[in-house]
Order: sequence, then structure tokens, then C-alpha cells
Amino acid sequence: MATTNEDRLSRRDVLRVLAALGLATPSAVEARISSRRPIRPQTATLDDAPWAPGEVLPAKSVEYLNGIAAKLQQLKPEAIAAHVKSLGRADEEWRRRKCLSLRAAEGIMGAGAQAVLNSSTATRVSEGFPGAKGGSGNGTDRYIDEVEGAIIYLAQKLFHAKYVEWRPISNTMANALPLLALTEPGDVIMSQAMGPGGGNSAYHDRGPGGFKKLAFIDLPFTENYGFDLPAIRALAGQVKPKLIVIGGSFVLFPYPIRELRQIANEVGAKIIYDAAHLALLIAGGVFQQPLDEGADILTLSTHKSFGGPVGGITLTNDAELAEKMLRRTLPGFIQTRDANKLVASAYSFAEVAEFGPAYATQIVQNAKAFGEALDRAEGFKVLARDKGYTETHQVIVNVRDIGVPKVVDLCLQSNILIQGARLLGDQTDPSGLRLSVAELTRLGMKQAQMPAVARFIRRAVNAEDPARLGAEVEHFLEPYQKVHYAFDV
Repeated sequence: MATTNEDRLSRRDVLRVLAALGLATPSAVEARISSRRPIRPQTATLDDAPWAPGEVLPAKSVEYLNGIAAKLQQLKPEAIAAHVKSLGRADEEWRRRKCLSLRAAEGIMGAGAQAVLNSSTATRVSEGFPGAKGGSGNGTDRYIDEVEGAIIYLAQKLFHAKYVEWRPISNTMANALPLLALTEPGDVIMSQAMGPGGGNSAYHDRGPGGFKKLAFIDLPFTENYGFDLPAIRALAGQVKPKLIVIGGSFVLFPYPIRELRQIANEVGAKIIYDAAHLALLIAGGVFQQPLDEGADILTLSTHKSFGGPVGGITLTNDAELAEKMLRRTLPGFIQTRDANKLVASAYSFAEVAEFGPAYATQIVQNAKAFGEALDRAEGFKVLARDKGYTETHQVIVNVRDIGVPKVVDLCLQSNILIQGARLLGDQTDPSGLRLSVAELTRLGMKQAQMPAVARFIRRAVNAEDPARLGAEVEHFLEPYQKVHYAFDV
């Protein structure tokens, strides 16, 4: 239902409400009222750079790089190559055999996908659209064309999409594409800020949208990273956004896409759904289907829980939007794509088509069991207990009373890899933890193993001897060295 003039709050009223909710500082409100420019609420920004003005790099980074240079200058190039190779092997050995990885931003590939990355296609040039590249490749594109065709076919099937832009090299680029292709300078973008669940600099004036002087406004939010729909409707009616962007780094439950679709229709906006962390759950059929429910554009990562190499995809069912984006990618965004990653992505898409439903189902079951174990057995303050903790791969824990840096450091000493998360009320520093069970699930763990994982975290936070605890973690991981939900090679 469209709003009438009588229903709408004045611009001043909307900004005052934002200030009262802590979504903007009073000074920012006054400045925006005076200038009549859209407001960028101050819930969280990317202005907390770790280096001082005038420094090209952080001082700590300069000191570290100088130390590396001093070390390497004693070596011949062949020795440097051997050293770098050993570092890569050491990192893989440490992560796979010694670490409990609960980082949502990371994933693990099956042996087949990892093997095809080692290919000369990494340096071969294939530009344009499959089957229509003309003479750009001098007849050498026929293999890569079919690889790209496989990605497009599988993406269409898995995400219910007609049009696929398969070439972005990261999810950030997949998000930047619609921001730059579908807007004009000064357009307003409503999106999730870092505080209430967002997590991508594409939706910030220091990201790609800053090049077009886009005005970013935070979506009003509620607890557990939910959306305040009445406040969103009132704000959208005032600022008339060109795009409404939902999806981010911290997500526990499906988004109200249909309700947001109604709001978007009222103001003539398009909806972008960022599924960077949710692609596997969507493709596996255990989560919502964004394009079916009203999103205009779907973006996603091909890595993280999806199980492929780092990359991004942009999808839509709108032919007009697709044309604008597909025409912009080459040469505006990408001249040369690393085709070996396309081969690995196609392989991973096929694995998701085969194993996605089982993998996604087990992820959610594990996450729920993990949340319960952290809460009821280990005494952590886990969000959304009354709602079953989560419907995704993530569990969010409030550690404000302990401190995120302390918890992260104690866990790292025992080879437990975790990340911080911003909670409701956080302005800059996070006071929560974002814990993902996706990688543990792909290594074969199920609900029965989740209490043990929760117990390791509690023991680390209790400052048990990290050497002993790390050894126990390594022993615990011994039966879980095979990647599941993958084709045998």
C-alpha cells in the first residue's frame, strides 16, 4: 500500500528519529538538515584506519616488511622461491590438521576443485561471451567457453535465475557491478551498515559507490540483525532510494524480502540481495529463494561455504538490468580473467548441484546444536535462544563482558580460529563472536561433535594451557581430514 503525504514523517522528523535510535550523531543530523543532503548514519564506519594521517602504510606494517626484507636479502631467488613454497605448505598443514576453523569468511575445497586450479588456464586469455568471442582467442576459446557455459547453466538452475554475470573475481566486485551500472551520481542507497549485520565496503562511501558520489543510508534494524520494517518504510519514503541492499556478514535468519519488495515498489527502488555467506544454503534449498521472493539482483561468493575458489557471481531475472550489467563488465571491470578459477568454480558448482541439499541441511543442524552447546552446556551468551539460535551456518555469541580481543587471542593460541561480530549497540569495536560450522561440517562433523567443539572454546577462554589444548584439538581433528560432499578423485 502506498503511503500518503499525511502518513509520511517530515525529513526533520526522520532524522531526529535516527538520532534518537543512535543511528546518527546529533551533529550529523543538524548538518544534513541544513544542507538538505541525504544522511549517512554513524553506526559504524570504515574510518578507523590502523594508520595515522600521512602514513602510506601502518607503522607496524612498515616495521614488519622491513624485517622481511632484511631476512630475504640474505637469500638467492631460488631460495626465496623454496621458502615461499614451504610457507604455503605449512599454512595448509596448520589449518587442515591442527586448527578448528570457525571463520565464516573462509571455506574449504574438495580435492577435485583444488586440483584443477593447478592448470595453465591460469594464464590463458579468453575475453567476451561464450560462443561469441570472435577471433579474440584465435580459436583457442572452445574449452573455456564450455567451462563458462557450465557455470552459467548450473548457476541458473541452483539460484532460479535467467541471467548470470560469472566473471567478477570477488563478491565485492559482484556487488560493485550493479552499484556502478545501475545508478547515477547522487543516488541514494539504503543498505545494512557494519553494525547491524552488513559487512561489505561496497555499501559504503569509501567503496566503489564513492566513485559515483552515491549517498549511503543505513537500514533501521532490530535485534538479531533483523529489519525495522516500519522505520524502513518511513525512511525510504523520505530519501527515495535507488537501491535497497540486504544481506551481509552476520545473518541468523531469513530476510523479509516480500515485505521489503512492497516498500521498494512504493518508492521505485530495486533490491539487491547479497548472499556472500548464504549461497550454499540457498542453492541447497534449506533457506529462502531471493529471486523468487522479490529480489531484483542476487550476488554471491563462489568460496566460503560454497566450496570453490575465491570469486563472485551476479544474477537477475530482469533483462534490462542484466543488459546494463553485462555490458559493463568487459572491459570496464575485467580485461583478463584467471580461467583456472573458472574451471574450479564450475567443478564446485557441480558438487553443490549433487551434494548441496545434504550439505546445507547438515550445516544448519550442526549450527543449532553448536549454539545450544555453547549456551546451555558452556554458559556463553548466545543470541536468539528463543528462536533456536540460527537458521544459517552462523552462531553469534555476546562476549561483551570478556572482550573480543581477549577471546580471539586465547582461542588462537589453542589453534581455534574465530572472528568478532558487531552486536546491537556496538558503535565501532565488536563485542560479539561470529562462529561458523560450515568448514567443520564439510570435514564430516555432525551434531554429536558440536558439544566437543563448544567445550574447546570454553576451555580456551578459561585460559587452559594452550600447548596442551592445541594438542587435544589436533588429536580431535585426526578423523576429520577428508572433505565430504565432494566427488571422489
